[in-house]
Amino acid sequence: MKAKSIKILLSLFVCMFVIPMSPVSALEDEDLLNTVAVKEQHYETSEYGAIVNSLEKSYSKGARINSPEVTKILEKRKEYHDYIYKLKELSVNELAEMTFNDEQIYAIKNFDGSDEMATRASATVSATLKLKKFNYTASDNRTHASATFSGSWTGTPLFKQQDTIGIGMIGSLSRFVKKSSSNAITQYDGSVVRNTYGEYNSSAGQTYKFGICDANARIFKRFTMTYTADADGKNTLMDYGAAYVHFYDRFNVSGLSIGVSGSGANIGISFNITKNGDFEWKKVYPQRSYI
Repeated sequence: MKAKSIKILLSLFVCMFVIPMSPVSALEDEDLLNTVAVKEQHYETSEYGAIVNSLEKSYSKGARINSPEVTKILEKRKEYHDYIYKLKELSVNELAEMTFNDEQIYAIKNFDGSDEMATRASATVSATLKLKKFNYTASDNRTHASATFSGSWTGTPLFKQQDTIGIGMIGSLSRFVKKSSSNAITQYDGSVVRNTYGEYNSSAGQTYKFGICDANARIFKRFTMTYTADADGKNTLMDYGAAYVHFYDRFNVSGLSIGVSGSGANIGISFNITKNGDFEWKKVYPQRSYI
């Protein structure tokens, strides 16, 4: 009986070395933001420049000068020239109150009808996209990301409709699901309006639509949007981007949709205007070197 017990113990001892042990998970919390090459991007473009770009794009696609598409753009172009001529009649102080800077005022006062001077005189929108957070936590096995998108106009644009902004992101392992989002508009008088007119594009991003001027046609001072989302697992790659859509047409104004596609290293974000808008700012920043 004693010899039998010794044999059993010996067998168990051997099994400890023969049976493969399950590996211990090596996943740990990691701040992936430290490895991001581009955390912040700035972009600027003019209202008139967007019209010229639309015209050049139409011509590059083979559109003829008398086509409905080109005719509509040329009408916008003439309308903008007429707008600058009206601005030219205003005093320097009045133009400054409309938030035009010295360079724009010079171009307005010396406008000669050329595309070059019209672009220099045009109201300009600038925007900054910043990735604020990108980290992995082992406790919940999730990747967390947050980005802000902010901007303002220099000068008062001709077209004062409801513009739309949006942030989108996608991970290499899984999609980012919204945790929170917000948008605030600082008006001309300094008052802040919390914009709730938003739309969540499922597992892709968030958009907000807002009027760009107050009751006295004075343009807003600044917009600030924040989007925070989580994704399952450790996403070692991601794409994130933002868009500002400036609407020119007065009627049938629609919005902006965000799409995501792919997996692994082949992931991407797309921004699409659903109707009657022109991109003033659209950029996607792929991040490919987190690990």
